[in-house]
Amino acid sequence: MMNGRNNMLHGNVDPELTTFHELYFENKTPLFIEYKDFAFFSYKASFLNATPEQALKDYQIVQDLTSHILLCLSDQVREDVFRLLFARHLGWDEGRQRVGILFPDHMSDAVFSYAASN
Repeated sequence: MMNGRNNMLHGNVDPELTTFHELYFENKTPLFIEYKDFAFFSYKASFLNATPEQALKDYQIVQDLTSHILLCLSDQVREDVFRLLFARHLGWDEGRQRVGILFPDHMSDAVFSYAASN
């Protein structure tokens, strides 16, 4: 999956997948069998490597790797990692040199006004 991401990011693409299908030229003018604007063909060709199916496959690879790593951890460490994975706001505790959760899940915020109303 990372190779696919890096290839897309750095422009290393498979020529077989990034084709324009039938394309002819008159001198330097591209002539398409089916007319769409050039941007359509350019974007279509560049995104053939990034399909929903490939995204789901990549997602599954990450899920499988995550599961494998979690299974290799001790129960206590796994529990700590799960808490961090599902926390919204993480922070670095400089004093203890470790990651922590900044706010609890049950935190609320309110503004009170004690001014007399008219």
